[in-house]
Amino acid sequence: MTNHDRFASVFSNRMGQTFSTADIEKLMVAESDIQRGSVLPNDHGTGNKGQCDCVATDRQIFDRVGRGSYRVRQFRHFEASTAAKVTGSPRAVFRIPAMGQSGGCAAQVAVYRERPEDSARKLWNSTDSKDWDGALDHYWALVKPSNLQLEREMARLDAETVRLMNAAQWYEFLLERYFRWKYTAPNRYASTTKLLRGYGENGQLALLYDIKERLFSFDKRNIAQGLSLASSIRGLGTAGASGLLAVLFPTYFGTVDQFVVKAFVGIPELQERNAIAAMNPESLTVRDGIVLIEVMRRKAAELNKLFSATKWTPRKVDMVFWAHGR
Repeated sequence: MTNHDRFASVFSNRMGQTFSTADIEKLMVAESDIQRGSVLPNDHGTGNKGQCDCVATDRQIFDRVGRGSYRVRQFRHFEASTAAKVTGSPRAVFRIPAMGQSGGCAAQVAVYRERPEDSARKLWNSTDSKDWDGALDHYWALVKPSNLQLEREMARLDAETVRLMNAAQWYEFLLERYFRWKYTAPNRYASTTKLLRGYGENGQLALLYDIKERLFSFDKRNIAQGLSLASSIRGLGTAGASGLLAVLFPTYFGTVDQFVVKAFVGIPELQERNAIAAMNPESLTVRDGIVLIEVMRRKAAELNKLFSATKWTPRKVDMVFWAHGR
């Protein structure tokens, strides 16, 4: 894989956004195997002496918009892979065969992937259950093996078991199960649980237990109340609160995060699209969460009616669009 491929993979679902050089470096180091010294956005944008051959083509990744500031272009993303891998790719829209290699090796191909906003709209409007089932399967394909056991545990979580937990068990569940599931990056887990641990360190487990009691007694149709209650747990913002509600009450709630926002912005049929486009994906508010969860509820009901099914929930809709474009 070339450095261009690495940049393209990381930024293919961030088209239209603007980043500083420092932010680009953080994303590249976190989401690819690139060496820190090779994170040179200029090479894929304005054209240094060692510029990438993508510059001045429709594969160019960045436009420089200020000192140390780059906007991600609507670039064409080609990903090199073997023919066997391409066959199983649900996101390949056409293939360009390259010359075969000797020695019995599989021919290399280049796959053009649709822009994320285009594929989100296509899936949203699909009336084929296979498309939706495949998109849900793709979510599970993206879960890291090290996280798979906990992911499955959260997927089949018995809310009644949580309801019956005492104060110490509830605290332990949040600390060792939910927060580890929601915040997979070690630094995020450390920073959020530092706040959560205050309940235990300051003898305040009764306060945390009271929040649980209220979570199991409020009207689940009331999105605002649910988000407000869950986000009163120290360490949880709107995204984290929605995740807790989603694993406890998946028929009523889905997780709201930056990935869902970026997918929904690419769906012009959504009546809430302008409101979603105005959201800050990195800092969602309770009001934002209400809008997004209402969309998920509506889509889940639509899919169940369309497919004469009962399996679609706001949680599964969020899973589909969390994995979208990856």
